[in-house]
Amino acid sequence: MASAANVSFERGLLLYRQGRHCDALASLEQTLAGGADGVRVHMLRAAVLIDLKRPAEAAASCDLVLAKRPDLPEAHANRAAAMYLLGRYDAALADCDAALALQPRFAAAHAYRGAALYASRRLDAALASLEAALALEPRHAFAHNVMGLALLDLQRPAAALASFDRALALQPAFADAHNNRGIALGDLRELTAAIDSFDRAIALRPEGAEPYFNKAWRYRRPAASTMAGTATSGGPTPSASSRAQRSAGGFGTALKTCVAKPCSAMPSRVSATRCNSAAMRRCWRSAGHAWF
Repeated sequence: MASAANVSFERGLLLYRQGRHCDALASLEQTLAGGADGVRVHMLRAAVLIDLKRPAEAAASCDLVLAKRPDLPEAHANRAAAMYLLGRYDAALADCDAALALQPRFAAAHAYRGAALYASRRLDAALASLEAALALEPRHAFAHNVMGLALLDLQRPAAALASFDRALALQPAFADAHNNRGIALGDLRELTAAIDSFDRAIALRPEGAEPYFNKAWRYRRPAASTMAGTATSGGPTPSASSRAQRSAGGFGTALKTCVAKPCSAMPSRVSATRCNSAAMRRCWRSAGHAWF
């Protein structure tokens, strides 16, 4: 790698570690423009693009790396992350399995595999992969976060809250974990604490749709009970998976659901026929999203 290209690469790496992803990407593009086209440049570029939620470009960088180094487990893991963001869960699992065949004790690959299994609604298998990841690396914040999501689906909000708290103890600026923590607190009827968690998620990542939606949902019937998610009639609260916008994070994953049924416009829009609370409209519009 030429000297100038090496300088721009090292700058990109530093910016990435500081969380300045757009600046990091610009520096890496400068590296590539300078004639450097090595494995480490495309590996870092893929990681940056994944965090920027540009998975197609990230996958292309991973393809370039794997064409030269098919034996690199980290490249398979990065491509698994990109495939996940593209909704190609079977491809994500295949890349995780390839990474683990090369490096069986690769905690991140176990964690990403757990996320893909979770999205495929294979909760038991997801928990097994996440437990394997945490046995290898107890400080893996992403694995704790996805573990919490799986526990929410199993109707275990207290255990889920503990998982999100562990993720945040390791990574306090983990916006997705703050959002998911708010969901767990809402299920536990801790409305004030839930709103605080959503506000923290918004402050950390104001462009993310999920916490605005979730905060609005908690406000939708403020007089109904101590938990805004409880119906006025006193009937059962809708399941977390049908009402909450969750996000796995870590590699930029956003696990999105709609209020009642899948909606192709989510999360950039919410149908007023399904969500007619004025408070929800205000919160959603404050995030810059359309209401129709």
